[in-house]
Amino acid sequence: MSKTTIIIREGESCQVTCINPGKVRSLVRSLPRTSAVERISSTFQIMGDSSRLKILYCVSQGDVCVCDLSAVLGSTCPPFLTSSDC
Repeated sequence: MSKTTIIIREGESCQVTCINPGKVRSLVRSLPRTSAVERISSTFQIMGDSSRLKILYCVSQGDVCVCDLSAVLGSTCPPFLTSSDC
């Protein structure tokens, strides 16, 4: 007898009750440590800003002067200074 799986795309509850215990155990064992996950999460949070991504791209191309970074970003103030410092 085959199982019927009901998937509700717009609802807020899952009607699927089929869990593969072996797969779950394997996935749990293979998860990175919490500290590693937190570091990765922090990295992605940092990269969530478009200016930071532009800076990362520019420095990945080689040595870049802060003045050049400012010009790329369309700013007269280097990105690590506040406007009151310029």
